[in-house]
Amino acid sequence: MDTNLLQKEVMNVIWAPCGSGKTTAAINKILPLASAPRRAIYLIDTHLGNERLAEHHKKELVMPSPFYAESIALSDSSWGEGMDKVCVTTYAQFGSWCRRYPRFEERYEHILCDEPQNLVNFSEIGKWAKDEVDINLHKIARAAICDAVNRGNVTVTGITATPKPLEKLKCGLYCVPIDKSNLRHFTENQIIRYSNLDVILDRIKLGMRGGIYMARIKQMKEVGKILRERGHNPLMLWSLSNEEHPLSAEQLNARKYIEKESIPDEYDIFLFNATAETSINLDNPIDFFIAHNTSETSIIQSRGRYRNDIDTLYVEDVRGFAPIPDSYLDRPLDRKELAVLRAHLGMKKDSKKRHEISVDDMLREFSNHGYNVEVGMRNRKQCFTIRKK
Repeated sequence: MDTNLLQKEVMNVIWAPCGSGKTTAAINKILPLASAPRRAIYLIDTHLGNERLAEHHKKELVMPSPFYAESIALSDSSWGEGMDKVCVTTYAQFGSWCRRYPRFEERYEHILCDEPQNLVNFSEIGKWAKDEVDINLHKIARAAICDAVNRGNVTVTGITATPKPLEKLKCGLYCVPIDKSNLRHFTENQIIRYSNLDVILDRIKLGMRGGIYMARIKQMKEVGKILRERGHNPLMLWSLSNEEHPLSAEQLNARKYIEKESIPDEYDIFLFNATAETSINLDNPIDFFIAHNTSETSIIQSRGRYRNDIDTLYVEDVRGFAPIPDSYLDRPLDRKELAVLRAHLGMKKDSKKRHEISVDDMLREFSNHGYNVEVGMRNRKQCFTIRKK
């Protein structure tokens, strides 16, 4: 990465795969461009990511002291602990400072935005709220960063594996050229698209280890209950600040362990949501990963939490196709039985309307996914026998 290519009046976007070393390169090559550590700031999307960065890069980064923002706003150079390090904080915290101090963003020479796609995503949560209590600090941070770009006084750089949401920003974007030929890139032996999560959960056997990403805590708890009933020991993690679903003491202890980039050995399956979608890196070897989401950004980011190759990646897709259970193979099935199979597989006709696919269209889909369908008669009624090719 050639830092001489960084520009003002645009957001410089460093686009590279998860696990390719973007964070380390940015800390080592971009932040030192500032005339002093206090003239640069490192912004990240989640508290968990903020804590992890401060822990893993103690020599370069420090979390803000209680008087940090005031000292920056007043240009007071005697801000105490960490004066030789760059401040790392969340977009929400930065938004609160920008709300308190006009044009606070202009106090910096370099603003480094980690996972800026979530600056966009989080700023759109509750965007119709009118109550002062519901003010979205991410929205304030987003506006301030765009203002910094458009005024041209600050060099703003974003590092991400999923830049598509950045197109919504009201500022120019510049994709910084980098040599990707030698970058690390983790792979999967197979990718299976599915429309019914229950079918995939049935494939998880005792002794297998894996991860599951899903957006809703309620559904996460339901899946965790199913897995426990089947003999697994799942770990579930969501936001530390969620008052409706507070984390247990066990979850809090595991959260501290995860900051060391590993899941405790006693857990075989890790379930998480957007809280950890971008903020953790895990070295645990796993057999499978389930991305229970149709957003390409969420799929790429959540899969990228595991920094190794995996055997199977399962991706939610309304038109996805999961393997047919053996109990439906090599025997005649009438249309009622096929309807039951359709419900089990969760096959849909339309990704928006989510209507069920017709039985005839389902049979044609089978032929496109490695199965032969033989038509016959049973008790004077048409029947169908499905066999693997």
